[in-house]
Amino acid sequence: VRLVSLRHEFGLPVEALPPADEAKAALEDAEEKLAAIEAGEPVQGLSEWHARRRLRHAQARMDAIESDEDVSARPTFVQVLALGDIALFGWPGEVFYEIGWQVIERSPFAVTLDVTHVNGSIGYVPIASAYAEGGYEITARAHHQGLGIVPEAERVLVAETLGALA
Repeated sequence: VRLVSLRHEFGLPVEALPPADEAKAALEDAEEKLAAIEAGEPVQGLSEWHARRRLRHAQARMDAIESDEDVSARPTFVQVLALGDIALFGWPGEVFYEIGWQVIERSPFAVTLDVTHVNGSIGYVPIASAYAEGGYEITARAHHQGLGIVPEAERVLVAETLGALA
């Protein structure tokens, strides 16, 4: 029986960096709102957890602008373990089940199983149609340098995973 194991690395597309002045204004706003919350003032629609997250992302965007590095994709990977005609593939995040089913239905293996949270978690990887609905999963989706993955990430994740299975 043939045994194959691999780790395939690739990037998920993320939002474009904003202009420096917009990023600076967002950072200042995030700092002010967190300071207000820490002082006991209510900030409508924003918990301390969300305020801290917004501040981390705003600071990361400013750091990316100042460093002039390429931040167009969130580095990630898929791991594959195949034993004969059975394959397992796993991603480091909470991937919507519809994405896993797309891969399973098109897999070249007789039996294919998906696993999430493999060797860590980058956050949620939603299906493209979920972005219009909003909600927690979109807020907590995978980010890179403060930039959230975009709906196109679904297509990239499926294509890269099928390539690794092939």
